[in-house]
Amino acid sequence: MWERSGSALPMTFNVLVADEPPPGNGPGPGRGAEQRLTDWITSRASSLTNRLEELSGRCELRVEITLERSVTPTDTPAQETATSATETRSPGMLRLLGKQREQRARNAAGELADTLHARVRHRLLSVAEDLRDRAPTQRTSDETHVLSAALLVRHEDVDAVGTVLSQTRAEQPACRVRFLGPWPPYSFADTEHRFQSDEVAGEPPPGVPRDDRVI
Repeated sequence: MWERSGSALPMTFNVLVADEPPPGNGPGPGRGAEQRLTDWITSRASSLTNRLEELSGRCELRVEITLERSVTPTDTPAQETATSATETRSPGMLRLLGKQREQRARNAAGELADTLHARVRHRLLSVAEDLRDRAPTQRTSDETHVLSAALLVRHEDVDAVGTVLSQTRAEQPACRVRFLGPWPPYSFADTEHRFQSDEVAGEPPPGVPRDDRVI
């Protein structure tokens, strides 16, 4: 549908439209499910159409960047000399030195991540129309988070985003880049058009799980 229409406005799944319950003591049943949905779409046709036009020709890309701490530069020459002279150290001292190295790696990666975050964010916004920060979805114990974001991008600018990420990876070998998409712009769909609470019709009908919203 997205490929054929050129625009999509993702909505929440598992929203079931039910028949309207009979009104008070009035005669006859309420509106049927199809009529309720038709009335809802008709009443919001203008705003939905405008939003679809705003998203036309655009897609969402997901970008996650981390730093591999084992590759991040940390040691000064003096530290490297002290670290290399471990053959005569006791087991306890070796554990202490190992913890010190790990802490230096964390600190160095954290400082570098702060610098990279501002730089990469600026570069991505030069080729994307919008950027929304997201919680990281993948990170191993040896990685430091740099950036996790959804980008709103015109289809013709997808390669430009790839170029920015390739340049970042080339400049900093410790970077790990995860680049996903293109997808319909889920993170940029306007959610104000969902059914309002006063439109929810009470209890689910028989056979409908309570986890599903019934409209």
